[in-house]
Amino acid sequence: MPRRHLRVVTLAFLALALAGCAVPPSTQPSSTQPSLSPGEAVPLLTQPSPHPGEVCLAARISGVLTADPTYGLGLWRNGAVRGILWPHGYSARYELGGIVLINPSGRIVAREGDDVVMAGFTSDDRISHPCNEPNGVEVVR
Repeated sequence: MPRRHLRVVTLAFLALALAGCAVPPSTQPSSTQPSLSPGEAVPLLTQPSPHPGEVCLAARISGVLTADPTYGLGLWRNGAVRGILWPHGYSARYELGGIVLINPSGRIVAREGDDVVMAGFTSDDRISHPCNEPNGVEVVR
């Protein structure tokens, strides 16, 4: 191959490689759950059973509820999904349109894609720990 053709091929390859690096990251969370059937339970990481008289360090935790392969549901905020260690007794299941969050009473309190706020704290490892309160998760739309 003549030297000129090699230079053109090299420049074309370099341009394609740089173009791939220039693609902006996604600005929206994507569902990372495998395909589920409606009504199927979604594994949700929860805190151990509550201890009587335990005090919850309350600050505000907020974000968009989104599927997370580690926690079941996390919060999308500031361009990243944050893990949530849900209060004891919470669960989740897949329904048409996404995953729903269910409180210990069995009531759906939020759906994937909802903008939610709750009392709780975020630990040094950037995992959020909501308080287990009667009005624990509030949809703010």
